[in-house]
Amino acid sequence: MESKSLEEKLGGLGEELNQAKAKVSAVQQTLETERIAWINDKKTLEGTIVDLSTSERTSENDRNAYEREVRVLEERAVVGFFVADIRTPLIIMMQLGRRGKICTRGCHARRGFKDH
Repeated sequence: MESKSLEEKLGGLGEELNQAKAKVSAVQQTLETERIAWINDKKTLEGTIVDLSTSERTSENDRNAYEREVRVLEERAVVGFFVADIRTPLIIMMQLGRRGKICTRGCHARRGFKDH
């Protein structure tokens, strides 16, 4: 009787052991699945960080290029204004002969201030 009782306890413990092994196996499988998902999420996050960093650098470079272009255009506008102011008197001077008369034929500009 005592051996029968021990055999029943042993059988019950064997079943509990099998159930525990099944639970451990399920937990390990879940752990592995979650680990793979975590690794994939980490890779995605790292890629997103790299993309954001690259995008930020590109935006900064674009902004700097735009600001440089604006400065160049502003400088051209200022230079163009002064050249226009200087050009008018130069054209008149080129049309004047040595005697201070305006040449209506425009030949002084072509011949370098020579009187005719």
